Amino acid sequence: MASNLMALGVADLLSLMEKQEISAREYAVELSEKLLSENHLNAVQSFSKDFLLQEADLADQKRQSNSGGCLCGIPFIAKDNINSKNFPTTAGTKALLENTTSTNATTIDKLLNEDAILGAKANMHELAFGITSNNFVTGPVRNPKNTEKFAGGSSGGTAAAVAAEIFPIGLGTDTGGSCRIPAALCGAVGFRPSTGRYPIEGVVPISHTRDTVGIISRSIKDVVLFDSILSGEGSS
Repeated sequence: MASNLMALGVADLLSLMEKQEISAREYAVELSEKLLSENHLNAVQSFSKDFLLQEADLADQKRQSNSGGCLCGIPFIAKDNINSKNFPTTAGTKALLENTTSTNATTIDKLLNEDAILGAKANMHELAFGITSNNFVTGPVRNPKNTEKFAGGSSGGTAAAVAAEIFPIGLGTDTGGSCRIPAALCGAVGFRPSTGRYPIEGVVPISHTRDTVGIISRSIKDVVLFDSILSGEGSS
């Protein structure tokens, strides 16, 4: 097993899993421990270790039968304004704290269809309307480089979770800089695609002409991989 498993990006993790040097379950256990140790960052809004391990076991079974998709066993985190069936979608606001949806956002489904694992939902600036992620409802997201500083927003939880090596990659949303700003402040890569490149269905809206889902990772290589899937230009 790699000496610092949590520092690895998606491409490197996939390589190790394909060579059976690590399993999805082993990585999920490490992730759960890392999240607990970094809980003071308040980057994660919803998480279930039992659910993560269950999904990791399913991914390992698919790998053993050579039936897994191109992201089989890779956990990702999604901003809490992107609909998901297995976690609440709160948009970081009091009125939606118990909000659940019966369907996933299309971008979530695209990743799940490749057997990635939605591992958690990320804290964010309330209703994605701000650039600090100092949320008075769910608490402020702390910058992993300096916890006395803010993480940036509005996708601050995703950026902090990726930069702190809790998750290898995550989804945010970007209307006027909301992936790029927190990524820059936390020390990650923030990507805003051209408007319309990714499906926007299932995302709590701010601007119907500017909103887009974006990617936050620790490497350009991983952004390219996720972009190929979210845009529909890649294939299993």
